[in-house]
Formats: sequence, structure tokens, C-alpha cells
Amino acid sequence: MPKIPTFQAQGSIEQLAGTTTTPQIGLNQTVAGALAPVTKMVVDQKIIETNAQNQAEALKLENDFITDFIKVQENINTDEMMSVNKDAANKYLKDQSNLLINKYKSLATNSNVAIKFSNYALSETQKGIFRTDNQISKNIYKDLLNGYDKQKQLLLITAATDKSGIAAETLKTDLEKLTIDTFQSQVSAPELKIMLDNIPVELQTYNGLKD
Repeated sequence: MPKIPTFQAQGSIEQLAGTTTTPQIGLNQTVAGALAPVTKMVVDQKIIETNAQNQAEALKLENDFITDFIKVQENINTDEMMSVNKDAANKYLKDQSNLLINKYKSLATNSNVAIKFSNYALSETQKGIFRTDNQISKNIYKDLLNGYDKQKQLLLITAATDKSGIAAETLKTDLEKLTIDTFQSQVSAPELKIMLDNIPVELQTYNGLKD
């Protein structure tokens, strides 16, 4: 029986082997490259939304803080002692502010919100102290004037009712001393002189009305 010839495809195999060593682009690499813009857009959108969410939460905590802090300031304005005493008022403000900051800070859902809120609250506290100081300055001067007017009226009443006549004799000197003690550090020297020069006129008017 004749033999069937066999062939050795050496060249073909070697050629095939040579072609398979060429680097190929993988499927995963191709997909990753195609999705890169989409992935970046998703990440950027997430960052934007997270920032908005944190800001909204921080502002809500700040609004609640301000509402409570306004009540604290109102308490100072209605308190007989603190309304004319900056040291006492400032201590009360700071103590209450710290309590409120800790209260609302503990409600923050993450550290970013807590930091944002704390910065807002501290700024509001400083503004509250400034506003309170200005109001107390007005209260102090008003309290000073009220005390001066009341003391002057008492001196006039005493002079009118003292049968010994001593109070009437020293009335002008007493009024001058009262004016100097009250306003020497509050007004300029020329203004103080005008006030002192006006005392005799006030006494003449008072005596005329009394008569």
C-alpha cells in the first residue's frame, strides 16, 4: 500500500509563534479608557452634592443656634444687673454660647459639618458680644443719668424740708460736687464747666417755682 506523504509545517508554526508575541490591547483596558470621562463626571457630581449637603446641614444647625442665642441676649437686656455690667454679660454670653455650640455640634452627621457649624457659631458669638457691649454702653450712660437726676431731686427735696437750713446752705456745693463726680470722666472740660455754670440758674428756677 502506498504511504501517504506527511508534511512538517515548520515555517508556518514558527511564523505563527512569531506573530503571537506582539502585545495586544486588553478588553479591560479598553473599557476603562472609555468609562474614564463618565467616572470623573460621577465623582465630580458626588463631590458637589456632598458639599451642598454638608453646607445645608451646617446652615440648619447655625439657624437653630442663632434662634437660641437671640434668647440669651434678650435675657441680658432684661436682667437688672447684667444689662449694665459688661463683664457679667460677656461671661454669661460665652458660657451659654459654649453650651449651645456643643449641643448643636453633637448633632452634626460628620466632621465637615461640625467644623462648618462651629466656625459660623463662633463668628455669631463674637457679633453677639459686640452688639451686647454697644447696648450695655447705652444702658450704663442712661443708668448714670437716671441716678444723677434722682440724686439731684433728693438734694433739692432735702434742702426744702430741712428745717435747720443746713441742707439749703450747702445745696449749691452739693450739686456741684454731684455734677463733677458724675460727669468729670464722661464729658470734656468745657462741657463740664457749662454744666457747673448752669447750677445757679437751676437753683433760681427751682426757688422761683417753690415760692
